[in-house]
Amino acid sequence: GRLLLTALIPCYEEVARVSIVPSRTSDLGVGFTIPDEERTQAGAVSRQYAEAQLTVLMAGFAAELLIYGENGVTTASANAMQTATRLASQMVMRWGWSPIVGPVSYMGSQTTEAYLSSDASDEMEFLSLTAEESIICAQEIDRILREAEERATAAIEGNRAAYDALVQHLLDHEEVDGGTLY
Repeated sequence: GRLLLTALIPCYEEVARVSIVPSRTSDLGVGFTIPDEERTQAGAVSRQYAEAQLTVLMAGFAAELLIYGENGVTTASANAMQTATRLASQMVMRWGWSPIVGPVSYMGSQTTEAYLSSDASDEMEFLSLTAEESIICAQEIDRILREAEERATAAIEGNRAAYDALVQHLLDHEEVDGGTLY
């Protein structure tokens, strides 16, 4: 799911290579992308890019739901979901990208590089929130994640033949490079 959406979303990163051969850092394989040099140099993340990243991050979970159903979903998407939750939290509580919460930041200082990191040790620092503010923020984070999952599901369903072909290619060859996708 993530491979397909990374290849399909024009404002996101380009696929360099994906392998399903287990590695030291991943039990289920590894993927490499080529980040957009201009975005990387600017050090800023657009809302469009963040939403694209959320969609890609939720694609593995969405694909499992589509293929295996609710009872067949595995823990394979746990790291991606953790990163997606972190990103959605930043969108709501740091960058003011929630129409409900508004342009306010409930987070302490943290660089954009920390947001881009998937390192769980990069803990987010939160300022004090009331119980009501916490509930509203949690609801907005949930809404953003569910919308990303819906976008991922729709993209996979709309490109099911390409998804199935990618799966078969990976099963036959254990890896795919970006040149094969584009």
